[in-house]
Amino acid sequence: MPPEIISTFSTSSKSYLPFYSSNITPKQQRVQEQSAIYKGKNVRNIGLSVDHYRLNQFGSRLSSYDMIKSKLVKMCERLTRSPRRYYHVPSELVDTYIERVELSQELEAKLQVSHETSEVLDAVLLQGLGDTVKSQLALRYAEEHRDRFSPILWLDAKDEESMRHSFRRCALELQVELPKDHSPVFEYPAVLAVNFWLHDRIESDEEWLVIVDNANDVSWGVRKIIPKGKRGSLIITSQDNRSV
Repeated sequence: MPPEIISTFSTSSKSYLPFYSSNITPKQQRVQEQSAIYKGKNVRNIGLSVDHYRLNQFGSRLSSYDMIKSKLVKMCERLTRSPRRYYHVPSELVDTYIERVELSQELEAKLQVSHETSEVLDAVLLQGLGDTVKSQLALRYAEEHRDRFSPILWLDAKDEESMRHSFRRCALELQVELPKDHSPVFEYPAVLAVNFWLHDRIESDEEWLVIVDNANDVSWGVRKIIPKGKRGSLIITSQDNRSV
């Protein structure tokens, strides 16, 4: 959404300029309205019946005061309102999960290292453990860092169909509009939309985290649709080191 711009300008014909010229009348000394206002979308130009000298000193005695005050209050409310946080993780920690302290600490350390030249800030491959252990380790990290990342998304990479469903759920979570489509997963609108949304994040946006779970079979091309972006981090659970 483009920012709202409030522009104020003087409508007074009085002049308090610190110079005098017999060739310039007070009316000519005042800046013309077309030179003082902005044109464009979301611009509100408000004329004030004060001269330039008093333009920053107007108070509640002026009819335009309340109008500008209400605009500023609304802007401040929007700035202080907490942004919506996206957390789309379908699983929960199992009761029998045993905390792997050393592995959790190592995962934490790896995801603190930024790689400015790579396609994502950082990526970690969890390999060599049981599928449940890897998934639960990734899930624990996601739960403990809900305040750091937004969005946090979970992709089930078991096969093409599971990835298709995962991307569609993520698109709905991100409120991305999608047409009905039955294209191959590489051209599926939800895949393209979510990946574009993540890739398009800029430095002022929050960092995002995507967990790609069960990427054990890479033969169908899962690597082609794993999200990328300079604001993102990846956790991939797999038995195949070719998944990254």
